[in-house]
Amino acid sequence: MSVSVAIWIGICVLHLLCLTTLGVSRVVSRTQGLFIRPSSPRVERVAVISDPHLAGPEYHLNTETNELDNESVVRSQMRMYLTAQQLVAALGVDPSPKLAVLLGDVVHSGLGILQSDFGIDEHGVQKLFDMDVNGYTIGVDILESIPLPKMFVWGNHDSLLTCGKPKHTMPKDLLEKVYRHYFNASAYSSTELDHWKIIGLNSVWGTTWDPSSPQCNQLLSSFGKKQLMWLDEELTHTQASHVVLILHSPPGTIKLNEIEQGDDDDGITDLRSVLKKHDTIRLVLTGHYHKGIMWGHLFGDAIPVISLPSTRYNAENFFNLDLYENGSWSIVDLDKNRHGARCSDWYVYDEDNPNGKFEAPFRPKDPGNCGRPLVSEESTWEVDPITSLKEYPSNSVFNPEGSCRFMYAPAFFTTCLEDDFLENGCCDILSKAFWPSSSHPFASCFCQTEFWNSTVEYFASHSRNASSVMQQCAENKRTLSFRLFVFLILTTFGFLSCGAERRPFVAAETPSSSGVERVALIADTHLTGPEYHLNTESNDLDNDSVVRSQMRMYLTARQIIASQGMEPSPKLVAMLGDVVHNGLHILQSDFGIDEQGVQKLFDMDVNGYTIGADIFESIPLPKLYIWGNHDNLLKCNEPENTVPKDLLEKVYRHYFNASAYSSTELDHWKIIGLNSMWGETWDPTSPECNQVLSSFGKKQLMWLDEELSRTNASHVVLFFHFPPGTIKLNEIEKGDDGITDLRSVLKKHDTIRLVLTGHFHKGVTWGHLFGDVIPVVTLPSTRYNAENFFNLDLYENGSWSIVDLDKNRHGARCSDWYVYDEDTPNGKFEATFRPKDPGECGYPLVSEESTWEVDPITSLKEYPSDAVFNPEGSCRFMYAPAFFTTCLEDDFLENGCCGIISKAFWPTSSHVFSACLCQSDFWNSTVEYFASQSRNASYIMKQCAEDNKVFLVWPGSTDTWCNNN
Repeated sequence: MSVSVAIWIGICVLHLLCLTTLGVSRVVSRTQGLFIRPSSPRVERVAVISDPHLAGPEYHLNTETNELDNESVVRSQMRMYLTAQQLVAALGVDPSPKLAVLLGDVVHSGLGILQSDFGIDEHGVQKLFDMDVNGYTIGVDILESIPLPKMFVWGNHDSLLTCGKPKHTMPKDLLEKVYRHYFNASAYSSTELDHWKIIGLNSVWGTTWDPSSPQCNQLLSSFGKKQLMWLDEELTHTQASHVVLILHSPPGTIKLNEIEQGDDDDGITDLRSVLKKHDTIRLVLTGHYHKGIMWGHLFGDAIPVISLPSTRYNAENFFNLDLYENGSWSIVDLDKNRHGARCSDWYVYDEDNPNGKFEAPFRPKDPGNCGRPLVSEESTWEVDPITSLKEYPSNSVFNPEGSCRFMYAPAFFTTCLEDDFLENGCCDILSKAFWPSSSHPFASCFCQTEFWNSTVEYFASHSRNASSVMQQCAENKRTLSFRLFVFLILTTFGFLSCGAERRPFVAAETPSSSGVERVALIADTHLTGPEYHLNTESNDLDNDSVVRSQMRMYLTARQIIASQGMEPSPKLVAMLGDVVHNGLHILQSDFGIDEQGVQKLFDMDVNGYTIGADIFESIPLPKLYIWGNHDNLLKCNEPENTVPKDLLEKVYRHYFNASAYSSTELDHWKIIGLNSMWGETWDPTSPECNQVLSSFGKKQLMWLDEELSRTNASHVVLFFHFPPGTIKLNEIEKGDDGITDLRSVLKKHDTIRLVLTGHFHKGVTWGHLFGDVIPVVTLPSTRYNAENFFNLDLYENGSWSIVDLDKNRHGARCSDWYVYDEDTPNGKFEATFRPKDPGECGYPLVSEESTWEVDPITSLKEYPSDAVFNPEGSCRFMYAPAFFTTCLEDDFLENGCCGIISKAFWPTSSHVFSACLCQSDFWNSTVEYFASQSRNASYIMKQCAEDNKVFLVWPGSTDTWCNNN
């Protein structure tokens, strides 16, 4: 036995002894709220490991591109032992993993010894097999200690390729022989659990990994015709309803049109074309970039893609994927990865914490090779502007732990903002920074949805068009490296979004625990009684809908009542405001706004309130009532025509036993209902009075702070009526506690998981507007459509899901007709419309969007009336350019631009784009559109607000909460 082999065996023994002494630790989950729709408590768990990069004695030390990689690869074995120990320990918890999947690069360049020593042929492979110890045998020993079936995906380091040199490339048959020998693994394969199919693809198997092909390029991934046909066949004939795809290479590297379409190929040209044919794929997991990255929904409209970090850098970089019977899923411990990073927090897993709980940022004695700056140092770290390649920071100086951190990017864009960017090094700097390999700081980050949107907005703020800069760098013949870089983007999953068909309406956040508590959600019922004056609304749609509100609420109530026999069934009904439509107006017109007038209201046999009370009493569940603007009566500067707060409370207490604001607790969650019309904007004597804006008042804000401080619940949902973009900032003077508005309260507490609102009568997913981690969703009104009720599932670990939000047609005024029963407690599609009541949905309908056009609007006289244009869909950017027509001209302050956009984006339910500039995707599209016309969207909005004195809410507005701060 050689000395080197003996040393490696000794190291292995030492590692095992150390690990035995340390004992077993387990790990994880704070849940940032991922994408998908959880539901059923029946769960199958899969352990996921990415990029172990195991190295044996055959590996040549210090041959990596930087110190971080050199140090990490020699520790890969030790870290993989730690990872394996934790997975073995997790087999005693519930749920425990049924399968372990490895996302490629299992061994680090283990085939290199064939090229350097043994020969790339059958004899060389046999010599590899004859070695007592190498990276493969070490991998076998570690992985065999995990008593689970395993699925292997191949990575670039599991292959050996030299483009243009077939003799220096490992043929496919020999690659398969090696993997079959050591791991009993095929080039690509699939396996089935009870309800899910797991398919492992080989992204180094097509033309880009063929040394004799003109398309050969190790940076690009491809699959080959045979594998793509096999995948299509697997997806076509599987009995499973839900599929996870696992592959090594992430988006932005996957080649488009890699094969020619034949007569019998059924339209297959690449991976994208296969995925578009099938609707069973729920998730794509990849490795390769060594950091956690959530790319967005890049593979078609509904398939999220996530890259996981490498255990080579940190032993905590393993994760648990829970797969639910109904097609929902959750990576239950993804939060330990520090919002996407090279390293993860140390989590402990045990019977009480099967999804893990935080133990410490780093494991003792092994903090990992995480990078510089660390995630914990990001807020204080700056990168100096880079004006030439000579100033480009080396990996020893700048190699960030965090993935796709836009905060560092502007330094690399410095030269690209100048007129001579094609001459001054811009293209080469970008090429080096964004080169799609793991050793570059922004590897393929332009393909990450949020990063690209931030890039577009940053360039636009400097009167530059990001797309144009990239395109010109690609076409410029001077910069070969950048032409290749942009060639990669252009020829893979598309430019800008790298193949994303951006999903405008995400239905839910990360599920997790089997302990679920369901809440039924109803918004804007707008019930009317005989006191209501007909045909007093602003348009026909609203006039027609309000007289049908009673009938639709009966239908909604019947469906909620029927759900009581299901599992899970609702424990609570939450009403998001505007319960009764203008029910207090009779005080002003007939009875008087005083105690006597209220008593006359109470003496009525039938009115909107009695109708509501009868319907709601038929639902045998506790209820939480939120107040809306139509539950109030305000006349700014006219206190005598405004119902005072004490009388408002008296009415609500009488009919619904409801307070102005309140809270209730379930087993693990606290539900808080706020009153967004309780502050100075709803005080008729205040100079800040404005019915369009919402506010909460000092007393309520202090109460909320107290509720959040003293609650025993770990997780909180906030309900209120008015959505983002209407919430007033700095509504009260700052005291010692720092409270000035709702935002300041929320920033003090980390238990809020979700905010739900009503008011705009359409479904809108705003994005994470309340800080970095609190998503905000507005629900549509039952007044227009009886199907506009939803089920919110709350999980013990802090995850949640609006399980049937998809019926709302990607955010719309109406929803599809779903049927709920014991087999489908989360609902299943029955029809687009309920028979005999299609709803008052608008025009165009969602189904008509692709064929509908709006003519350019050049003056307020040409502004389309509600009778002509009142779209069903919410925040549909496709219609917006028509309203921006005059804003692209130099004299936009004089030509009607400001008046048109003020009217279009006025934040009330009857306007076309109610506060849509506050919706993340819509605003990003607006910025990109204006930039494509050499205009700056933020500048135009600001000028309109300041010079033309029009009311606008957009991310730069200072009076309202319309941003991510």
